[in-house]
Amino acid sequence: MKFNRETLFQRVRAAFGSLRQSQVDGLNFLFDKLEGETNLSIEQSAYILATVKHETANTYQPIKEKRGRVGTKIRAIQDRYWGSGFYGRGYVQVTWEKNYRKFGIADDPDKALEPETAYKVLIDGMRKGLFTGYSLSHFINNTETDYINARKVVNGIDRATDIAFMAEKFEHALKASLITDPVTEQPAPQINVEHADKVEAPPVVPKPEKVEVQSLTQSLLSRVMAGGTAVVGAGTAVFGFLTQAFDKHPLPMTILVLGILAISAYMWNESRKRRNAREALIVQKAASQTENTVVLTK
Repeated sequence: MKFNRETLFQRVRAAFGSLRQSQVDGLNFLFDKLEGETNLSIEQSAYILATVKHETANTYQPIKEKRGRVGTKIRAIQDRYWGSGFYGRGYVQVTWEKNYRKFGIADDPDKALEPETAYKVLIDGMRKGLFTGYSLSHFINNTETDYINARKVVNGIDRATDIAFMAEKFEHALKASLITDPVTEQPAPQINVEHADKVEAPPVVPKPEKVEVQSLTQSLLSRVMAGGTAVVGAGTAVFGFLTQAFDKHPLPMTILVLGILAISAYMWNESRKRRNAREALIVQKAASQTENTVVLTK
């Protein structure tokens, strides 16, 4: 996979806000690495980026775990491993000596703070299931994209919804900036110069008029459907507004509706009177013309 970096960063900023230079550098490193992966889908890459965003407190850099406040639940858990030196480090906060040994860095835990080593821990842990036993493909594969339960790859369901939301945004950014291979153009046919006079140009086939009529019909139909959709949408909005108004102010709205109905009835009645008057006038004129005609005939 290759991504247009300018478009990608525009989409990332639109999704998450402005970026400091250190964040840009961190993201560029991760984008370089993910572009080199051959067995990751865009959805899996998006979830990896969302995980890094969360685990590194939006820095996109390998960091040390922050010490919890005294008396908190997180502090009590940290006290069980902090003294050993195997506290959280990296793009994903690896803790406990046994977990450092999985990645071969138990003798030098601070290597998890080096970007290259931190990325290897991240990608091996998520792709091979070395963090919790669940691999990324358990939840994000060819048949499903379960960003919620994918959190189990790293840490149960802690902040699962938040990370899933970020993964969706990264997915949209990656897809919008994906560079696809250009279509290979067919080479022009080679013409033997010696027999160029024998080469006949292909006949020009006129487009049938039926296609133009069909296109015009489809265009008119699409406009009619678009207009109908707009009318339905407007009607739905008005109905929703009136429903809320009745719920909040039932008496004033009832009086308003009754007033509108009364005015409408009055206007309809007046219109009917004018119509009847016009019809009576027409009849009267016709009778007058008939009378005059009879007199002249006599």
